[in-house]
Amino acid sequence: MMEAWKSYNTPISRVEDFSWILSICDAKSASEVTESHLLSTKHVKRAEKEVDKLTKEREKLLQRKYSVLIKKLEKMLKETHLTADDFDIDLKKQVNMNEYKSEKIYLKDIINKVKSASAERKELILRIQMIKRAVVKKLPLDQLDVLIKRVGDLVSKMEFDNNFQDVYYDGYLVNDTLKAIRAAVVKAANERAQKNKEVTTRTRSGRTAYPEFGTTTEENDAATAASDGEEAASRD
Repeated sequence: MMEAWKSYNTPISRVEDFSWILSICDAKSASEVTESHLLSTKHVKRAEKEVDKLTKEREKLLQRKYSVLIKKLEKMLKETHLTADDFDIDLKKQVNMNEYKSEKIYLKDIINKVKSASAERKELILRIQMIKRAVVKKLPLDQLDVLIKRVGDLVSKMEFDNNFQDVYYDGYLVNDTLKAIRAAVVKAANERAQKNKEVTTRTRSGRTAYPEFGTTTEENDAATAASDGEEAASRD
């Protein structure tokens, strides 16, 4: 219990309730305990209960501290568009009290690595955001290709500077992500072109003037002429 109090930074007010423990600690044998009732089953169980309570409280405290580190790391990973897999770490791992010290050191090491990666990834993140905005604004493909090439050149430099390690973004290779973005843009552009072509074709054939009524331009022109004829006849 004395060791638990020292290790867990127990408040003095709580320790005072167990001051009798000192009498037992000071005694070299049971005969030296001035108050024999302190060795009773009641007092022993009370002391054991306090040790168990201290241990559980300490474990909860360590878990909270570990959780704070995990949340900090998760936030950093999200901001840098990295994942736990990039650092081979399980963020959902259950850590017991005996593992806490080593796991805390390991987590802090990962956090420092993410900080280091964050510095060199800033330009990468900004350039990818530029590409995403270009897609939303539907910039011409040739302009998009210029942005994609710049990111590709940057990735090549990052790979060279890091012993040719792959560069990832949100869990995917950056180059694969760029290819997917470009393919999606090309597909969308082709679909729009095809749709515009179909609309133009239908317009020229006189079939798109009033699609909501299911009539063609020619049919509506005929109906309008008939209506005008009826009005003229009625006036006569």
